[in-house]
Amino acid sequence: MQMYQVMIVDDETIVRTTLHTLVDWKNQGFEIRGEAQNGKQALELLETLAVDLLITDIKMPILDGIKLIKKAKEKNPELLIVVLSSYDEFYLVREAFKLGIHDYLLKSTISSESMNYLLGKTKKILLEQKVKRAALEPECYVQKEEQLRNLALGREEGKQFLTETAYYLALFEINDYQGVLERFKSDLENHLMKPMMSCAQQIPRVVSKCVVTYLTPARYVLYYKNTHEKHEEGREEVKSICRQLSSVWKNYMNIHVSAGLSALGKEKIHFANCLKEAEQMLNLKHLKGKEQLICFEEEKFLNFEEMKEAKEKWQTLITAIKQSDIASFQVGVDQLREKLLKLSIEKAQKECLYIIYHIALTLEEQNLALEEVYQKGMDYIERITKKETLKELEIWMMNYLRWLQDYMEHHYDRKQADIIERAKRFIWENYSTPEIS
Repeated sequence: MQMYQVMIVDDETIVRTTLHTLVDWKNQGFEIRGEAQNGKQALELLETLAVDLLITDIKMPILDGIKLIKKAKEKNPELLIVVLSSYDEFYLVREAFKLGIHDYLLKSTISSESMNYLLGKTKKILLEQKVKRAALEPECYVQKEEQLRNLALGREEGKQFLTETAYYLALFEINDYQGVLERFKSDLENHLMKPMMSCAQQIPRVVSKCVVTYLTPARYVLYYKNTHEKHEEGREEVKSICRQLSSVWKNYMNIHVSAGLSALGKEKIHFANCLKEAEQMLNLKHLKGKEQLICFEEEKFLNFEEMKEAKEKWQTLITAIKQSDIASFQVGVDQLREKLLKLSIEKAQKECLYIIYHIALTLEEQNLALEEVYQKGMDYIERITKKETLKELEIWMMNYLRWLQDYMEHHYDRKQADIIERAKRFIWENYSTPEIS
């Protein structure tokens, strides 16, 4: 049986506790997913939880119920809201009804009977909403999913997806994919990919404003149609949606993801470039840490053309670390030290970040995460830009590279990495072909 998700918002602990105990929520098909003491806390939770029913007090400190209802409805017009009020607050209840609430309860008359009656009515409406969405889904949403997937994978059939409108693209990637494979290896499509898509479709903002589809079992793309006059408002909304989607996958499936968001695309011809931007941002997880949403329009420090050139420039050093070649490693380190001392501090910082970035990508090809080697969750951009002198930067970078070299020489299992890499390549090739995907 599907469990509908509930959030209770009231500044009085006794009211929240009473609502918990008045009815058998699970027997009615509901689950209390979150609680908040005021509207501000509730809005923060709504950024991460997919809620079907919001029960809220009207008078609360910091952010009252009326403002909460208005903001919550802006984000999710289908959200059902029930307000709690006192006898002298009916003028506020009327205002709440104008904002689109579902029902209201007088605090002084709340009982098991009134709550069970309310939940029965609410479940009927939620079922009607579900039936309505399901009726539209086969002919509309599923078709759009397939078209978006085809377009993102470069297939001819996907060209009909885009219309002349502004949009953002977000790319999601599952962290610790090897561990996830172990959990779902018996049937990736039915146990991983379809549930991931199903979770996304439970979020009304995703269904009404976005299209989400899989590219591989590990990667998912989100298309957001921007309808805001100010594109900054659209960017903030799509960021909010992406964070909510990430949280839903985490809370309901124990799947942790990182995400990258493109700049605003304004025409069909921008799609490939937007997808590239989203992937560039996604790959910055190696520098900024995983489980983050990284936005193209907010990352100004790094130059991606310079980053691309750095791979060839420092290939000897990167390969030496990968292969544990001590002699070549020393040559590469000496070249880097000499180069850094000729640069300004800002250019030297960037050069070090580019090297770390390409080392991370190289290690990832061997199924080894950089954070497993050095320090989990490190923001390299923040760490390195805090080095104020070339000498300080040089010392840190040399120690860091020697740490990596030592790890690869003494702890890394190359044979196992080759087996895993072949398995990953097989999955990518198969799930990217029309016959299987």
